[in-house]
Amino acid sequence: MTPGGYLSPPVHLTEPFDLDPSPVEGCSVCQEKADERRQALDLGFMAVAVCAAIEIGRHPRHRVKPSTQQ
Repeated sequence: MTPGGYLSPPVHLTEPFDLDPSPVEGCSVCQEKADERRQALDLGFMAVAVCAAIEIGRHPRHRVKPSTQQ
């Protein structure tokens, strides 16, 4: 049993979140979203910052393919 009396640890259904993904160098979309995220954080607009960070992390040129090694 885990602490708290549960039989197994909690299940996390959302993908891991990174508020500070690095924009791809030379990618104008990533850079634009990084600027938007920085401005939103400076103004305290966390929802806007989170949306921009998600877009950076999900941008096709930014995404890293998982390893196929087992």
